[in-house]
Amino acid sequence: MSTGVFLSVLLFLLFVIFIRRKYNFWRKLGVQGPTPTFPFGNLRGVGTQFHSSELIDKLYHIYKGQTPLVGIYFFLKPVALVLDLDVAQDILVQNFKIFPNHGFFYYNERDDPLTAHLFALEGEKWKQIRRKLGPAFTAAKVSIMFPLMKRVAQQLDDALSEQAENCKEIDVVEYASRFTTDVIGNCAFGIDCNSLNERENIFYRIGRRILTEMRTFELIRFLLCSTYVGLARFLRMKIVVPEARDFYTGILRETIKYREETGTVRKDLIDMMLQIRRDGKLEDSTEVLGSMTFNEIAAQVFGFFIANFETSALTITACLFELSLQPHLQELAHEEIVRCAEEDVTYKSLMGMKYLTQVINEILRKYPVVHFLQRQSIADYKVPGMDVIIPAGTLIYIPLCSIQNDPEYYPNPSHFDPDRFSPENIANIPDHAYMPFGEGPRYCIGRNLGLTQTLLCIATLLRKYKFSQCAKTPKAIRPNPKSVFINTAGVWLKVERR
Repeated sequence: MSTGVFLSVLLFLLFVIFIRRKYNFWRKLGVQGPTPTFPFGNLRGVGTQFHSSELIDKLYHIYKGQTPLVGIYFFLKPVALVLDLDVAQDILVQNFKIFPNHGFFYYNERDDPLTAHLFALEGEKWKQIRRKLGPAFTAAKVSIMFPLMKRVAQQLDDALSEQAENCKEIDVVEYASRFTTDVIGNCAFGIDCNSLNERENIFYRIGRRILTEMRTFELIRFLLCSTYVGLARFLRMKIVVPEARDFYTGILRETIKYREETGTVRKDLIDMMLQIRRDGKLEDSTEVLGSMTFNEIAAQVFGFFIANFETSALTITACLFELSLQPHLQELAHEEIVRCAEEDVTYKSLMGMKYLTQVINEILRKYPVVHFLQRQSIADYKVPGMDVIIPAGTLIYIPLCSIQNDPEYYPNPSHFDPDRFSPENIANIPDHAYMPFGEGPRYCIGRNLGLTQTLLCIATLLRKYKFSQCAKTPKAIRPNPKSVFINTAGVWLKVERR
C-alpha cells in the first residue's frame, strides 16, 4: 500500500471516529433520542421537504411522556429538546442565570453589524441594549406611535375597497405582509413605504427576499452560522445579503441626516433612539441610559423589521383564515368592533375590544409566530426529574408550537376556539403552556407594538369587510419550509363589503 493511500485510509478512519464521537454525546449522558445521520444530524429534509417545526413536532409526540427531554442533533451540534413544562419553566425563569442567551441567532458586530440586534445579543451587551430600548416599547410609547399605524391602516382600507366592491378573491398573505411592512417602515425606519399601493415596492421586495424567499444555500448557511457561532465569527461569515445591508443602512443614514438637519420629529422608534444617542435618555425620563452608535441603532431597527415583517403578517393571515371557516365567530368580532368603535378605531377603543383580543390570543396559541424558544447554557445544568447533567454550552430547544397544540393542555387543539381565553376559561390553561412572546427576562420586548398593530389591522378589516372561503382557499395553513419563522403563502379568501 502506497503512503498516499495509507494516509487517505487513516484520515478517513479518523474522520469516522470523530463523527461517531460527536454523535455519541447524548448516549454517553444516558439521554434518549433519534439516530442522527451525517452531515445533517436530525435535520435531514428541513428547508426542502418540510419546515423544522414539523420535524420537531413529530419528535415531540414520539418521546413525550417517556422523558423530560430528548437529545437531538443540528448537524454535529447536540441540542436538548425539552418535553416537560416544569423543565421549560425552570430553564426560562428559575435558572435564567444559567440560560441567559438565545444561543441561536448568529451575530457578528465586526463583519455583519446588522446582525447585532437585541434578539441575538448576549451577556452584558444584551443587558445594555435591552435597558436602552425597554422604555421605547411601553404601552404609553406605543400609543404615541398609534397615529402612524392608523395612517397605514387607512391605506389598507383604501387598497381593499375596490376589491371588496367586486367581491374579489385576494391573497391575504400579501396584504398582511404589505401592511406590516408599511407599519414597521413608518415606526422604525421613519418613512412612508406605501407598499400597499406600489406593487414592486423595494422595501417590501427586499423584506420578502431575506425572510420568505431565502435560497436553500442561504438557509443552510444561516443554520450553520447559528449552530457554530464561534467558528462562523472566526471565518468572518455574513448572513445578511449585501443588497439588504446596503438598502437598510442607506435608508437609515438618509433618515437620520434629514431629521438632524431639519429638526423633524415623528415620535417613532428612530426619534427615541436618536434622543438616547444625543442625550443618553428619553426626553420624558430622568433615567440615564447611555448613548448609542449608528451601527447599534441600525442593528436594532433591522432586528425589529425582521421580527415584525412576517410574524404579525402570519397572525393576521391565520386570523382571517380561521374566521372565514367559522362565520359566526367573525360576526361576533365584527359586532364588538362596531360597538367599541362606532365612528372610528382609536387606540382607546382598540384596547377595549376584549373578544377580539381573545381571538388574537387563540391565533397565537394555534399559530405561534416562532415555533421554538431556544436557550444556551453557560454552566452545567442538572435536569429536574433526571439523573442527567447537561454540560455548559449546550443548546436547549423548547418546542412552543408543539406545546401550544398539545391535546393534554388544549382539548381538541386543532379547533379554533377564542373562548379558551375568556375570563371564565383562561385559568384552565396550565402554567407555561402558553408563551407566544417567550417567558422570563428575555420576554419579547416588542409585544405591545406587535399586538397593537395586529389588533388594529383586524379591527380595520372586519369593521367594513367580510371574509369567506373561495375555490383557492387552502384546507390548512402549512409552514413554508424555507422560512425561519412559521410563515406561509397563498392563503386566498373572498372579500366583500358589509
